Amino acid sequence: MLGDRLHGLILSASSAGFANRTPQDRARYLAERVAPITEQGLTIAEYTPRLLKTMMAPTSPGPLVDRVVEVISAMRAETFLASMKAITAYDSRPALRTLTVPTLLVAGEHDPGCPPAGMRHMAELVPDAAYVEIEDAGHYAFAEQPDVFHETTTAFIRRIQKIHA
Repeated sequence: MLGDRLHGLILSASSAGFANRTPQDRARYLAERVAPITEQGLTIAEYTPRLLKTMMAPTSPGPLVDRVVEVISAMRAETFLASMKAITAYDSRPALRTLTVPTLLVAGEHDPGCPPAGMRHMAELVPDAAYVEIEDAGHYAFAEQPDVFHETTTAFIRRIQKIHA
């Protein structure tokens, strides 16, 4: 049924969730991201550029990276805080096991939020999954290494098109 409407799926910089992490790890994750806003009184625009730099490869400057920082810095605080809390509550492992379409998982080599090891584990849960790790990229591989990301995803889409041609 899903394959009638969806022929393939690309998951980039994704996490299976925090269900397998300790309550202390979940609390630490939230505190690192929420406390600067709720306790220190920083705005999203003041806080997120510093956070985003820690989520990218050291060699990741450029206009697309600047755009990621600009877009996330413009988020409403309520939206940012809600997304952080949602991340720690979600467990995608059951859904991953039910995927029936070819799936590409793309990880950035330097992604601390959705590390390559976690994405490789996700790929093991998905039947017919392919895993690609992009060098010199972090969480925002599409902006940090746009040419490699484009080539990777385009090749996957072409593979799917051949299957359904």
